[in-house]
Amino acid sequence: MYTPLQLAEAYLQTGELEAALEALNTHLGDFPNDDYARRLRIHVLIDMPGGLDAALADLDGLIMPTGSDAGLRGRVLMKMGDYPGAASAFAQAWQHYPTLYAETYARVLLRLGDSEQALRALAVLPPTWQWHSWNADIYDLRGEFQKAVEHYTAALDGLTSAMAEADEPRLLDAMRANELIKRGNALMRVGQFADADADYAAAAGIVPDDAAIPFNRGLTYLLRGDFERALRLCREAWSRANEGLREQMRVELAADPRYHALAEALLGGSSDYLHPRP
Repeated sequence: MYTPLQLAEAYLQTGELEAALEALNTHLGDFPNDDYARRLRIHVLIDMPGGLDAALADLDGLIMPTGSDAGLRGRVLMKMGDYPGAASAFAQAWQHYPTLYAETYARVLLRLGDSEQALRALAVLPPTWQWHSWNADIYDLRGEFQKAVEHYTAALDGLTSAMAEADEPRLLDAMRANELIKRGNALMRVGQFADADADYAAAAGIVPDDAAIPFNRGLTYLLRGDFERALRLCREAWSRANEGLREQMRVELAADPRYHALAEALLGGSSDYLHPRP
């Protein structure tokens, strides 16, 4: 004869959440101070429709909450859209297990606009290429583009080393292309247009079907005074782009007066690009 707790564990192994929840309810009715069973029920409730409030109530009912429970509370609150509450919970979890919760805590902080604390949260992690990429993204968000360039460069150096050691280095190609594009964007913001173009060109060698790349390259040529080549590249990009990417191009061209002459030539003399679409 199996106990309700044993049945719940078996049901969880087979993914039968409703049956597991019923068995856990029975067990906790008899043993309300069993934190192990209550944590199992929390995990079940998180994945069930309408279960988040009950999961929070179970978290409040734990006899001896731990740092991991704070992380679990953060998950629940994030699912509920309570990002300030989630940040508070993940802060507690991060203090107990800094390397385990650093990335999640940083992402929630960025959602709240607290890039300074996000950088502090990530500082506990080893400086892998991913760590440099996260830091670069944050510095780019803060408008500190030179620092972003430095971290993207370190990320690319780390990726090069990882690719040299990988059994299937091509699996990392898309990641390398993404880092090259992001560094190119940051280089554009600090006025290093030739270096930005070199990054975009290298990315195009990896992802030749990305229509945004010739558009970005066109902007580098425009800002270096080569209008004809800029227009040729942007026309190539426009012809390959879907409507969503075309709208992004319109927005970028409208945002900077330096691009308006190019926009008029690209769009056939239309000034529609200057007006946001509803």
